[in-house]
Amino acid sequence: MWQKVPPTSTYTWEAALSYCEGLTLATKTDWRLPNINELQSIVDYSRFNQAINTTYFTNTGAAGWWSSTTNVNTTSNAWYVNFPSGLLSHTSKSATSISCYVRAVRGGQCGLFGDSDGDGICDDGDASGVVGDHPCTGGNMVFCDDNCRTTPNANQADGDNDGIGNTCDNCIDVDQDGYGNGIGCLGSDCDDTNSAVHPGAQEVCNGIDDDCDVQTD
Repeated sequence: MWQKVPPTSTYTWEAALSYCEGLTLATKTDWRLPNINELQSIVDYSRFNQAINTTYFTNTGAAGWWSSTTNVNTTSNAWYVNFPSGLLSHTSKSATSISCYVRAVRGGQCGLFGDSDGDGICDDGDASGVVGDHPCTGGNMVFCDDNCRTTPNANQADGDNDGIGNTCDNCIDVDQDGYGNGIGCLGSDCDDTNSAVHPGAQEVCNGIDDDCDVQTD
């Protein structure tokens, strides 16, 4: 459920969080600042100079609208949507000179497939209509599908970048040689950053323990 008529003033990011969490509306008190996937889901890209259904979503100001989602590459920044164009960007969460509009949300806003584990990452986060076709990886949490839909993992950590989140992956294998950490691996790896190093590898004269037998060369 979205707040249909939002406030006309703008807020810093921290003030936006506080506003939503303290909101009582329609007898409900569980309002919150939407994540970027939720906020992007109400963008109408067939419209311009208000890329949103203005009949339903009134008071959509011309500036950016905050999300609760932190940019994983610049953790001091949060994502926002610029509704005149529907484009996304990110800016400082702490700068008092930066303010955006706010529209609170409550409950799930993940469309047909929902958010099975309730961690805020939609099962079909890229809204393609297919669950799992674009899993979150590489630290990305935006426009991608939950990489572990059975267990909450809001950070979408995926150590070996195989599209299966660490919390669901039976084998954490960074160098993807089959050896790593977990019951699904062929065995433990003494160097999971080098695919040429693993148990059973050919030992060569290079000063490295290639076959993980605790002996070099």
